[in-house]
Amino acid sequence: MLPNRLEYLNIKKKKKKNGRKRRIETSGIEQTSLIKDNKYFDKLHKYDLQHVRSCLLEYAFTRFWIEPSLLPTRFIDNDLTCLNKGNNISNNNDESVMKNISKSSPWYINFETQFCVILITLITISLLLLTLPFILKSQQNSIRYNSQCVSLNCISTSHRLMENMNITLDPCEDFFSYACGGWYNNKFLSPSESSYNYFKEIYRKNLETLYSILKEPDTNYHGSHSTSILKAKQYYNVCMNTYRNERTAEATMKTFLTHLGKSPLFVDHWSSSNDFDLLNSLLYVHKYKMNPLFRVGITVDDKNNDKQCIYFEQSGLSFDQRSRYYNNDIRKLFKTFGASVASLLRGNNANIKVQQTWLDQVDQVFLFEKRLSEIFERRESLNPSKLYNVRSYNEIQSWFYPWLNIDVYLYKLFQPYIQHQQIIRQQSNLPYGNTSFFQNQRILVPSPRYFQQLNQILLKTPVHIIANYISLQVVQELLPCMPQVYLQARKPLLNYLKDITEERQQWELCVKRTDEAFGFATGALFIYKAFDQTSKKKIKQVVEEIRTAFIDKLPTLEWMDPETRKRAHIKATMITDRLGYPDWLESSHNIDKYYENLHISFNSNTVENVLRVRKFYKTKNLEKFGQQPDIEEWKMTPTEVNAYYAPWKNMIVFPAGILQTPFFDANIPISLNFGSIGSIVAHELIHGFDASGRYFDEKGNRHNWWQTESVSRFDERTKCFVQQYSKYKVGKKYINGLLTLDENIADNGGVRISYTAYKRYLKRHNVQSTMQLPGLNLTEEQLFFLGFAQTWCIKTTEKEAEASLISDTHSFPKYRVIGTVSNIQEFSDAFQCPQGTNMNPNKKCRIWFTATDK
Repeated sequence: MLPNRLEYLNIKKKKKKNGRKRRIETSGIEQTSLIKDNKYFDKLHKYDLQHVRSCLLEYAFTRFWIEPSLLPTRFIDNDLTCLNKGNNISNNNDESVMKNISKSSPWYINFETQFCVILITLITISLLLLTLPFILKSQQNSIRYNSQCVSLNCISTSHRLMENMNITLDPCEDFFSYACGGWYNNKFLSPSESSYNYFKEIYRKNLETLYSILKEPDTNYHGSHSTSILKAKQYYNVCMNTYRNERTAEATMKTFLTHLGKSPLFVDHWSSSNDFDLLNSLLYVHKYKMNPLFRVGITVDDKNNDKQCIYFEQSGLSFDQRSRYYNNDIRKLFKTFGASVASLLRGNNANIKVQQTWLDQVDQVFLFEKRLSEIFERRESLNPSKLYNVRSYNEIQSWFYPWLNIDVYLYKLFQPYIQHQQIIRQQSNLPYGNTSFFQNQRILVPSPRYFQQLNQILLKTPVHIIANYISLQVVQELLPCMPQVYLQARKPLLNYLKDITEERQQWELCVKRTDEAFGFATGALFIYKAFDQTSKKKIKQVVEEIRTAFIDKLPTLEWMDPETRKRAHIKATMITDRLGYPDWLESSHNIDKYYENLHISFNSNTVENVLRVRKFYKTKNLEKFGQQPDIEEWKMTPTEVNAYYAPWKNMIVFPAGILQTPFFDANIPISLNFGSIGSIVAHELIHGFDASGRYFDEKGNRHNWWQTESVSRFDERTKCFVQQYSKYKVGKKYINGLLTLDENIADNGGVRISYTAYKRYLKRHNVQSTMQLPGLNLTEEQLFFLGFAQTWCIKTTEKEAEASLISDTHSFPKYRVIGTVSNIQEFSDAFQCPQGTNMNPNKKCRIWFTATDK
C-alpha cells in the first residue's frame, strides 16, 4: 500500500524568517505549502509537486482532508504519536489525531481559538443556508457535479499518476513526457534489464506471487491433490538447485549434441559421411521445438477454419535484425562466444586460449547465417493479402531436393500422430506407410521466396558448416540453463546488444521458467490466490460498452460503403471475448489431464527438464494433425500481462495478468479505466478491421468481404499513418511506418472508440457525479487521456529502443502516445491546445470515426 513507500522518520522542522514556507524532510520527501497552479501545472516548481504528493500521503494516514491552502503543512510536531497511530488507518479518526497533538505544537488550539472557530463556523453555515437555493438553481442546467474521491484507492492513484508525471512540461508540446517524465526520472534499470514499463512491473509482481506459492510444499488445488502442481513445483525446485545443475547440465548438453549428430566444432575427429546426417539432425532438433533453417508445424486453415493444415515457415537466425550481420563488432563477439563454448564443451580449461580453428568455424557459421538473412522476407514486405500461400506438394519437394528428402522427413515427423486407420481411409486409398500420403495435404507457406532460394544456398555450403550451424543453434537455445561459466561466455555479446551486464536473480529466472513451462497450472494458482473474480464481470461491462460504441458509430463512417458497413456490423456483433482465464482451469482434473504427458524428474537437471518441456509442446502441436481446431484454446496463460485478437476465431482475449491496477481498478474514476483498459480492449477489437484483420469475416474465415471502393478508401487513409509515423525518430533511427501500420491503426482507433464509449457510458447510465482525484487539478476528460498515456510509460536503454524499431510491429511507446493523441481533436479540446502546436497539428490522420458524437 502507498504509506509503506515512505518512512516518516527523522522529521526536522525548518523555519524561514518570512514565515511564508515551512518545510519538513521525511526520507527525502520535501513538503511545502501548496501553491495554486494553472490547469496544466506548467508553472509549478519541483517542491510544489512534492508537497501535493505529501498531502495525499498524509491523508492516507489520517482519513480526513484539510484544504492545503488553509494548512501549509501538517504533523510538524515533535511528538510523533499521531503518525505512529496513523499506521493503523482503520482505528484513526479526527479525535485521536487531535489528542496526540501536544500543547507545544503550533496546532494546539486554546479555548479562545475554539470559541472563534465555532462562531465563524455558525456564521458560515448561516450564509450557506441563505445562498444554497441560489447555488442549486444556478446548477440545474449542469449535467454533472464533480465530487472529490477520498478513498485510499483514489489517494494512491493520485500519488501514482503524479509520481509518473512531469507537470512542469506543456502537454500540448509533448504529452508523453508530460505524462511519463516522472516515470523516466524515478525508475532505474537493473543490470539485468534493458527496458522497464508497467507490463514488466506487473508481471514481476505476478512472479512474486508465484514465488510465494512455488516454494511451499503444498500441492492441493481446490482441496484435492494435483499432479500438475506437483510437477510444476518439482520443475521449480530442480531449477533452484544450482549445485546439481553446475555438476550435471554440461553432460546433458553433450549427450543431446551427440544424438543430434556430431559437428567438427565440438569434436576433434569428424567425418561428414559417418558423423552427420542432415535429415536425421533436422528431425531430431525440430522435435524439440528448435528450428534451424525452417519451422514446421500445424496451424488453422485460414480459409476453412474448421480444419488444420501443415505449415512451413522461415526460421533459424541468431539475430532478429539483418543489420546485425553487417556489424563487425557483433561478428567478433559472436566468434569469441562460439569458440569459448566449444572450448568448454570439449573440456578444455576456460583460461586456455581458444584455438584459431574454432574461431574460423564459428565465423563460417556467422557468414552462413548472413546469407540466410538476405533471403529472409521482412515482416513489412509480407503483404497481409498474400500471407495465405497454399503450395502444391510437388513444388515443396522441388524446394528441398536434393539436399532433403521431404517425403521421409514429413512422414517421420508426423508418423506418431497419423491415425492411419481413419485419416488415410477417409482422405485417400493409399496403402499404409506410403510417404506420398502428403500429396493430399494442404501446405501453407507464408514466405515462399525464402524456400525458393534456400536450396541454392545449401547446395553451395559445405556440410561441416551446416553441422556447426545446427549445433550452435541448439547451444544458444539451451545456454540460459547452463552453468555460470557458460553464461559468462555469452555476457560480452549480450552486453553489446542490449546493455545487459548481469543475469536475473535465480528465483526470478526459475519462477519465470516454471510459469512458461506450466503456465496453466501456475496460472490456476495465481487466480486462486491473487485474482479478483469480480474483475471478470466488470471488465465484461467495459467490453460491451466498447463494442456498442463501435457498432453505433459505424453509420457515421463516411468512407465505408453500405454493404461493407453492414458486414462490419455483423462481425463486430459476433466478436466473442474471453476474460481472465479459461473455465477449464477451475478443475484440477482438467489441469492434470493437460500435463499428463509431461514428465518431470526431481533428480534431473534444468537442461533435461527444459528439453522435456520443449518436446511436450512440440508434440502438442504436431498431434493436432488431422484434428479439428479447438476454439477454446488460449495462446496466452493467465499470468501474462498482455491481450490479443484471434482472427480465425473472431475473438478477443484478456488474461488475468492485465486485468489489474494500473490498467483496471473498479474503485477509481471510470475515466481512467476507459483511458487504459478501455483503450486496450478497443485496440484489440480494431485488429479485426485493420489491414490484416479485415481479410477475416465474422466466422473467422479468410476472404475479402470488403467492397472494392471501401478497400481503396481504406488503403488511401492508411498512407497518412505510414507517413506520420515514419517521421518519428528514436535515437538515430526512424520508425518504420509500414511495419507498425496495423498497430498504429489499432492504437488510434482504440482510443477514439474508448473515448466514445466513456462519454456514452456517462449518458446512458445517467451518471450525475464523477469522482475527482485529490491533488490533481485535471478534468475527467484529461484523466482519460492521462490514463491512456501512462499505460505506455517506459524507461529503456538506447540500444534496446533502436533495436525495437526493426523487430517490433508496435511503434516505440512514446510515439504510440504522441502519434495517437495528436490525431484526436478531443484531446486538444480537453487540454485546450492551440491549433498548430505539436499535439494539435493542422493535419490529422483518421480511419475510425471522430471520438465523440457531433
